[in-house]
Amino acid sequence: MKESRKHITEQELIDLGFKRVSVTAEESGCELDWYYYSYDFKNVGFSLISNSKTESDEDSWIVEAFEDENIIFTNQSDLKLLINLINKNIYIDE
Repeated sequence: MKESRKHITEQELIDLGFKRVSVTAEESGCELDWYYYSYDFKNVGFSLISNSKTESDEDSWIVEAFEDENIIFTNQSDLKLLINLINKNIYIDE
């Protein structure tokens, strides 16, 4: 069985539909501007968030469930599967 990678690339985040969120040094109180990625599921109040560019090791990103650092994704295939499953199963009463 092929071993899964232990990181996600920035391009994979973009390809999965994550949006870049830029934060200025002035906004954050940090010395430098930085950014992270987020994925918001429509109409369900659930989001995924990446580590920041300052925390990532070169092009190695991780993704967490927003406000729950116990759910961590370290490879693109698991993350893609989760996104597809949630999007497929969102039912909104109209």
